Parts: sequence; C-alpha cells; structure tokens
Amino acid sequence: MNPPDWRALAAWQLHTPEFDSLRVNIAYPAGPVVDLRTVDDWGPGLRQRWLSLPLHPNLLSCIALTSDGVAIRYPALSWRRDSTATQRVLVKWGRQLVDVLSVVANHIDREHLGLFVRPLVKIDVGGHARVGFLPLQKGDDPFVALPKDIQKKWPKCTESAGIHQSRRLPAAS
Repeated sequence: MNPPDWRALAAWQLHTPEFDSLRVNIAYPAGPVVDLRTVDDWGPGLRQRWLSLPLHPNLLSCIALTSDGVAIRYPALSWRRDSTATQRVLVKWGRQLVDVLSVVANHIDREHLGLFVRPLVKIDVGGHARVGFLPLQKGDDPFVALPKDIQKKWPKCTESAGIHQSRRLPAAS
C-alpha cells in the first residue's frame, strides 16, 4: 500500500508564492517545513529576531535561517480562499494576531520592534490565525504606507504604534 501524498492532502498546489520548498525535516525539530521567501531584502535583523521568539500557538515558528528567507515549521495552512468568515471568527483572528504581537512586544526591544510591523497572516486548516513577518525596507511601498512618526524612528517603534499599524492589514487569507 502506498503512503498518502501529504502535499496533495495539504492542497500545496494552491500555496501562495512567498512559500516555497515544502519538505520533511528529519533533523530536530522533525516534521514538515516550508521556506518563506520574498523578493525583498530581509534587512537588519528581522530573521534573527524572529528566530529568537518563544513558541506560540499562533506564531509561524521560525526554525532556521535560509540564504533568502526563513524555514518555518509548516502548520497545515488552508490555501483555499473562503470569504464567509463570521464576525465572531474575525474577532477570534484579531485576538490571535494581537496576542502574537504582544509576545513580540514583550521579547523584542523597542530599538528593533519596528521590524515586526509587517505581519503575514494566514489561516490554518483548523481555522486559527498563523502569523509570520515580512521584511520592510526604507523606501519600499509598505514602508511608505507607514505613519510618518514610525518612518522617522524606524526600526525603533513603540508597542502602541506597532499594534496601530497592524490594524491597517488587509484581510487574512
């Protein structure tokens, strides 16, 4: 009997372009791993600081640095787009996002907190928000969209400014 094709079960063919190279990691921590890559430069320390964050059920767990991104423990993301979320579900996702950002604010110094104002929010097959982070560079479109007071001090940022910025996120996918 052939084992099931876990990539098919995960609907991997529907994944978004920033995720690449779904594979099984046989070293610790063993399990499915996916590379998160972007065309953006990862900048001054986001990857290393993300790697240092404690485990959290809604945080995409960064387990290693790659040459052009990070390897994260694959959390069985739902790649199917569903726009029928109820208000209750949206509130749950919002609480989960704020909870992750609170963990970040408690573990990252203010001098570098601004590196985390561009969260990547995905929904897993269990209906929970999973939060990762994308790089931010001075002059790129997401940076220009930041409030001027954050731009002036970046990557320094206060907790309240970071949470305020997260309210401007597009809908989770």
